[in-house]
Amino acid sequence: MSMVRDQGVMPTRPLHVAIDARAANGLSGGVGELTLGYAKALNLFDPDKFIFSLCVTSDINQEMLRELVPRGTRFVQVDTDQEKRIDVDLQLWANDAIKASYGMKDGWCSARLNALDSTDLFNSHQFDVFHGLLQFSLLHDVPMIYHPHDLQHLHFPEYFSKEESQARELMYQLFCRRASIISVASRWIKNDIEKQYNVNENKIYSVPWVSTAEKIYNSSSSAIKDVCDKYMISAGDFIIYPAQTWKHKNHLGLFQALALLQREGGPVPSLVLTGFVNEQGHDLLDAVVQLGLSDKVKFLGYVSRNELSLLYQLARCTVIPTKFEAGSLPIFDAFTLGCPVACSNVTSLPDQADGGALLFNPDDIAEMASVIRRLWTDVNLRCRLIRRGNEVVARLSWDAVVQNYGVLYRLARGEMLSESELAGFAARFVY
Repeated sequence: MSMVRDQGVMPTRPLHVAIDARAANGLSGGVGELTLGYAKALNLFDPDKFIFSLCVTSDINQEMLRELVPRGTRFVQVDTDQEKRIDVDLQLWANDAIKASYGMKDGWCSARLNALDSTDLFNSHQFDVFHGLLQFSLLHDVPMIYHPHDLQHLHFPEYFSKEESQARELMYQLFCRRASIISVASRWIKNDIEKQYNVNENKIYSVPWVSTAEKIYNSSSSAIKDVCDKYMISAGDFIIYPAQTWKHKNHLGLFQALALLQREGGPVPSLVLTGFVNEQGHDLLDAVVQLGLSDKVKFLGYVSRNELSLLYQLARCTVIPTKFEAGSLPIFDAFTLGCPVACSNVTSLPDQADGGALLFNPDDIAEMASVIRRLWTDVNLRCRLIRRGNEVVARLSWDAVVQNYGVLYRLARGEMLSESELAGFAARFVY
């Protein structure tokens, strides 16, 4: 199927796009950071062609968001406890998870889901397109761009309860079917969705996200001292790993690698962790003690964006031991801020890093420890990785992201697009 529409809607007014900003509450990890970054990028759209509304809940700091978005952006409250629910019939593709949960055979099967319905609310605001940045999207009849982000529950079902896995599977398949366009961050997850959900490849578009980090130039010595004193760290003397404590983030594997280095003798890096310690992370606090790393590991919790940028710039390196990612913002953040990286060799990460990071098997603790030792002790290696990381992120920009979504919004709405517009989309960098 070509992206060119032979017949479609001719634009007569600015296209009104609703952005799902419910993840901008600071509790949603990478999705929340993407939401904030994209909210700021809305300023790059032509206001004569696009206008925006942000769908938020009552716990969102609207004043903070208003400072990011274009003047005149509307805010629409969609508190889910006040929305009505309806039963929705859907067709499921019987992948392994569906077969196991429902005893289905190969092919399609029918299911029913009780879901929140925002149809009346959306129609009252006359949205042309809904951009669903959150996986657990909202029911409506507006043309939608949907982000499932990843299908981790199918690859690591042990990290979810049976109820959580079933809920994700039903919701993801429902919105992948209902969406006009599915947007993903990498070719790897595009291929995964095609395979797991039997989705036509022409419905899925890969638009890589861009770092939300901003390099803090000429940071005053007092600002650096304040951060170092606040968190009791020394510049250039720690590893940073920014991630909520979800199991797939593999903090425990990183702790075990540091413990192995400690047993083997030689330098043992200190580790600084940022991101919320959620309900899955409480056991990690005990693991630090049991592994004898109490003086080496610091949990800072959620830090401000400015502080996080400074921490990247002060760290000797970033280590990302995750077991599953559709794409890793911390890789691009570290590249942007000149912090050398070692990361897992899983999913899309090798393609994303593109030679700018040392790779390791996240299930091989000895290999991870060896890579950490190399990165920690070899200054020439770190310099080479910094240079390559800079080359990788130099190909990316929020301008390109905005151009791509401008095309997708018009496509979702049903507009006719020229071959030159589509060629521009295809030419922009993806991984």
